[in-house]
Amino acid sequence: YYAICDNSWAISRFTSSLTPFSNDNIMIGDPNREEDEESGYEVIFYNNSTFYVIRESVKHEGTDKDEAEYHAIVEELVLNDAGDDYDIKDQCSCEFEFEGTSKGFEGGFGMEGTDGEFYIVGLCEGNHCSEKKKDDKGHGRMVLMKKKGCLWITVKQINIPKT
Repeated sequence: YYAICDNSWAISRFTSSLTPFSNDNIMIGDPNREEDEESGYEVIFYNNSTFYVIRESVKHEGTDKDEAEYHAIVEELVLNDAGDDYDIKDQCSCEFEFEGTSKGFEGGFGMEGTDGEFYIVGLCEGNHCSEKKKDDKGHGRMVLMKKKGCLWITVKQINIPKT
């Protein structure tokens, strides 16, 4: 089993017994890969020899120095032969824009479409995918994306039915 934490850059690997503190449970990669920044990892899944991890919402400097945009980042990570570290295959932003760093993608998964393309579905943390409207219950959203160059473009926003 594999897991990530939003304050570590490592991938945690656990044995199927899920025995706490087992020596067989390891951290893959340097948990402090970026010393001045937390990972913001919120999603992990595996496809075609690659781990996909999604950073919730990361500040991107806009064209104007006073302007900033917030986008999730998808990292594609490949384990080394020893299985104790990873290489970064790609780091690409998502086209979908958030209002800040605290409400971004909180869950997600990847899948191959019937057209043979690989897609990611990101689950927004706040209603309307918004920090400002997060308490407006019944307006959950998912964002369907596919990779074009080094950008995960939005294919469709999917409204989650009210419960």
